[in-house]
Order: sequence, then structure tokens, then C-alpha cells
Amino acid sequence: MNTCPRSVTPSVDAVMVDEPTPERVADRLRSDARSGHVAVVLMGAEHAGDFAAYADLDDVPKYIVGLFPGIISGHRVHRRGALVLHVPALAAPQVVDLAKPAVSDDLVRRMTEAEDRPTLMVFADGTAEHTGRLMEMLNDRFGSTCSFVGGGAGRLDTPGAPCLIAGGRAQSGIAALVPVNASSTVCARHGWTRSGAPLVATRTRGHAHPR
Repeated sequence: MNTCPRSVTPSVDAVMVDEPTPERVADRLRSDARSGHVAVVLMGAEHAGDFAAYADLDDVPKYIVGLFPGIISGHRVHRRGALVLHVPALAAPQVVDLAKPAVSDDLVRRMTEAEDRPTLMVFADGTAEHTGRLMEMLNDRFGSTCSFVGGGAGRLDTPGAPCLIAGGRAQSGIAALVPVNASSTVCARHGWTRSGAPLVATRTRGHAHPR
């Protein structure tokens, strides 16, 4: 079962970079930079070798980079490549220590007083301890005032290795929170796929149509 976040308004720009390098990603971030937006880069874990190099991209506006086992884009799971998002920022991104998770009162106020129900993107080190504390803190502080979209970063074969870049540093044991000034919904897709035009079944066996 997949979850599929759907941005409502304003729009979120997304571009897939098939063979990312620090230079290519930096060029994309610079060319697509928009006022009032934050860049989020979701990177396939097969690019872990040069991950730290993405912490120091020249002349690039504020950005977050995460390393993930797989990226869902275009109805496919990508093990390689980088999905570059530019999202309308409601506030500056925040870095949370998973051992002692906390967020600022200003962020809570901005999220709860937003005109439309905003979205909080949450990217956490999925190999670290204390992710449960993060979930409890987010629920206590935000409740149902916003939608949550995100995922766990890191690689199971190298637990504890840096998997998130925020504040200009490659880090582990943290979560990066990106407050998005856009509404979203999360739906569940249970694996049904369209096989052709609608038909009328004259004979069935349970839920199956005998061919």
C-alpha cells in the first residue's frame, strides 16, 4: 500500500534528476529557485558515496537533502536519481534532535494560525533511536492542525551514517521539518490497476472474472 500526497494550492514544483551529481543538483536548485520557497532534494540511497558533498553547494538558496532507500515519483520506485522539490515555505525549516525533540513556539503559532490547513514535511533518520519520541512530540504540538508528509531517511546497511543535510551539514540522529504553505491530502492505494475499458461481467467466480 502506498501513500500518495496530493498538493492542492499553491503548487509544488518537482523535477527528477536521473544521474545526479553535486554540480547538476546545484545548477537545478539555482535555476529553479523561487522567492518564498524552500528546496527539498530526495536522493536515492545508491548515491551515498558522494552524499556529504551536497552539504556545500555554492550560491544555492536554503535547501534540505535526504538520502532514502527509494523515491516514489511518476508511479515508480527509484533507487537512483534525485527528486528536486521547491515548496512554498510557511516558515524556515527546523532541525530536531531525535534524542530531545522540540520545536519552537513560533513554528507552532504559524502552523496553527495559517489561513489554510498547512502541511509539515517531516524527514527523519529512520535508522536512529527515538523516532517514537519525535512522533509523540509532533502529535502533542500540532495535533490535527496540519497534514504530515515525509519519510525515514538512511540505509539499513549503514545505520548511524549521515543521511540528512540541513543547516549546511550532513547529519544523523535528526529530523528536518519543512513547514509548507499548501494544503495536502494523503490517500491509500491498495494495488488496483486499470486493465482496460469498463465491462459487464456475465459470469464471475468470487471477485474474479474468468477469462
